[in-house]
Amino acid sequence: MVEAVLTKKLNDAFADAVVVDLGCGGRKFPGAFGVDIVEGEGIDIVHNLDEFPWSMHDDSCDMVIASHIVEHVGDLLRFLEECRRILRPDGTLVIRCPHFSCRGSFRHPFHLRHMCYDSIGLLLCKQSLINYDLSYGEVALDLAATTLAFRSGLRSQIGRFLANRNPKSYEQYWSRILPAHEICWVLKKPVYTQDIYDLLPKNCTRQN
Repeated sequence: MVEAVLTKKLNDAFADAVVVDLGCGGRKFPGAFGVDIVEGEGIDIVHNLDEFPWSMHDDSCDMVIASHIVEHVGDLLRFLEECRRILRPDGTLVIRCPHFSCRGSFRHPFHLRHMCYDSIGLLLCKQSLINYDLSYGEVALDLAATTLAFRSGLRSQIGRFLANRNPKSYEQYWSRILPAHEICWVLKKPVYTQDIYDLLPKNCTRQN
């Protein structure tokens, strides 16, 4: 149900856009260019996403979808940097993956990481040139929204209520009892250029 609603919203918003679906397998987003490591129906570009650079041009697409793929890639920072490279200015990146409290996050033998509400945000550049923190990452993408998704049922409804009130508190105290199903991040490629980030010193320490 959640996936159907999300697909419809994205279809409406990006009806005339160039969309790339990374690691799509047999469930490619309608109208998108499908990228996967193996050939198959609906796969337009065969490429290993752990091999850089990807076989796509700079500033070539309006939206990139990475649905249940970031938990599989070896270098997540480089993955995000490649997403930024192929996006046009003001382009949109949609990332979905299992929440760490979901059994599916741990049962898959090829998952390399488990993700929480803050996981992607900690890899991005800070917006301010004064109060910056590059101790985790420096990918020049803006985080537009983060959402925790839940399955149906009373326990999931309670979990959704708590997560909507305070997602960090939910993760710390309630997520093991009332697990979320997945996380969705929406990111935007800034209209300004990378040059603004080149002004910042590298390997900065955290400022409290």
